[in-house]
Amino acid sequence: MNREHARLTGTDAIEYAERHDLLLSKYADPIEDGRDGLTPEEAAAIAREDPSLIYIDTAPAQISRSDEP
Repeated sequence: MNREHARLTGTDAIEYAERHDLLLSKYADPIEDGRDGLTPEEAAAIAREDPSLIYIDTAPAQISRSDEP
């Protein structure tokens, strides 16, 4: 990742995706490969077990002060 992108993780990423109608991604873990295109509901189910697996990349300009944790 470079400075043209910002990465939100865990519940911050899920809340951001819900507010902006976006899909999320999941890092690979020992049981399952990484995945893209997760709905906030799917991501929330995964985050209940391990929130660090969930992320979303966005341009820093897209994250406003109201979006910051």
